[in-house]
Formats: sequence, C-alpha cells, structure tokens
Amino acid sequence: MISVLQEVSNEDFSGTGFATFSVTLTASAGSALVVFTAVLSGNPYTVTDSKSQSYTSLDTTFTDTNYNLSTFIASNVGAGSTTVTVNMTGTGSFLGIWVVEVGGAMASPLDGHNASRQAAPGSATDVITVSATNANQPALVLGFSMVSAGFTDAPATGTGFTSTKVAFSNAARSEYNRVTSATSQALTFSHAPSDSVGNGTYGTLVVILDEFVAPGPTITTQPKPVTTAVGTTATFTVSATGAGTLHYQWTVNGSNVGTDSSSYTTGTLTMASNGSVVQCAVTDNNGTTLSVTVYLMVYPVPGAPWLRA
Repeated sequence: MISVLQEVSNEDFSGTGFATFSVTLTASAGSALVVFTAVLSGNPYTVTDSKSQSYTSLDTTFTDTNYNLSTFIASNVGAGSTTVTVNMTGTGSFLGIWVVEVGGAMASPLDGHNASRQAAPGSATDVITVSATNANQPALVLGFSMVSAGFTDAPATGTGFTSTKVAFSNAARSEYNRVTSATSQALTFSHAPSDSVGNGTYGTLVVILDEFVAPGPTITTQPKPVTTAVGTTATFTVSATGAGTLHYQWTVNGSNVGTDSSSYTTGTLTMASNGSVVQCAVTDNNGTTLSVTVYLMVYPVPGAPWLRA
C-alpha cells in the first residue's frame, strides 16, 4: 500500500544567504522522493542529489513578493543515504527544503499536481482542487502548505489529511491522504487569520502519486479448444504462476463448473454441449487473471442409435 515513509527537512529563516542548501535522508529502493522548496531569491534554482538521481521540476511554482515555492520529484530511487540540494545561480536566503519519501508507488507514479496561493493577508483558507483521473487508483495526495511571511500562524491539517509531523517553526506543513476514487480532490488548508502583518501570503502545493498494485497471476499455458465426438469427455488445462497458492474457477457458458483445479473434465458429452464456451479464472494473493475463452465442439457419430430414423 502506498504510504509516507518519512519526512526530513532543513530550514534557515534567519536571512543568511546560501548558494546551496541541503538535507540528507536514507531512502528505500524504489521509493519516490517529493521535494518541496521555499527560497527567497530572484535567482533560478534546481534540485539535485548526491546519488545523481533525476529530479523533475513540476510546473507548480508560484511566486509572491517573499517566496518562490516549488515542487520536485524523483521516482524509483536507489536505496541508501542521499543528500538533496537546492542549487541557486546566485545567493538565496530564507530557505527551506522538505523531502517526503513515499513507498508503494508505481515506478512512474506522477498522476497530477497543482498549486494555489492566497495573496490577501489574513485570509482564512487556501483551497485547491486537483484532478486524479488516472486508472491506477488508489493514489496518495501529498500536500504542502506554508505562510510565506510573518511566521506566526501554523496551517491546520487539510480536510481528511494526516500531517507528516507537527507544524514547522516557520508555519509550514506537509500532509497526505490516500484516496481510492479517480475523482477530483478538493484540499482545504486552514490558517488562523491573525497573520495579517506585512505581506504574508498562503501557498499550497499538491502532488498525486499512483499506488503500485501488484498484478494477478500470469497464465503461462492457455487452455486449448477441444473437438470430440458425442459420448466422450473433454479435458481443458491451464498453467499459471503467481503469488501464494493459486486457485482455479472454470466456467462453461458463464456458469461455474468443476473443482479448484488447473484441469477440468466434462461429463459424457451430448450434442447439447456443442459450441460451449469454456474459460478459467486463476486467482493468487494479488488478484485474478482470466484465461482466453475456448470452444468445445461436439460432433455426432455416424450410425449411432440416437441418429437412426
């Protein structure tokens, strides 16, 4: 199941200038790293890490008179310690970097992303709607909310969300919610309206990551059609591999037949069985896979008593 494994952060809101700003974490193989950044700087910046993993900059940056807030993502990362660094072309100050590690995501998990801000100081809520329409649901909606100046307000947890940790000293918060429907997600992040000093604005960044769902069993040998005579029997066989114990359900014309076995043998056939459609559903610990459908063809035996006039 997709989940937040850890969050690490580094913040310096003293006004000290930096050309680079970093945070270090130890990640699990195959996880996704979502990086939220806040930089008081007019300079362009990028995100890299010590393992030379590729970070994609999402087009969710918003800029006000105080901060540039941005989101980056690295998918299917390697295991071990890595240092994630914000690299500026000049000097940036009032810096924050928050890295959220997500486990159980697809190898290429990005499903949706968006950003919103409220420029009016003292506004009570920040609402953002992100479309999660990929077929690979469930998914994890990961949000980040921040008051960009004043630092006297702590954002409340978004509706239906779990905070990764308590609010940061600079009034920022990361939070998440696992969803199981492919619908738009309305995220509401609340702030106390007392922070009306200066030009403090509210910002929200949101990323949706698809959950990895293990496939059902793999059918290695499909059943084959059978043509046989009236008065005989027919046997159908399937072979499969999967997780845990395999279970089999055969159907003839959509009705369950046989036992929990990789083979199914009919009773004595009559012409009424001619043209029957046979299929097998194979189930393992992760799901069910259907075999191809095959036909049972029955032909009469010349001179048989039931054919005489």
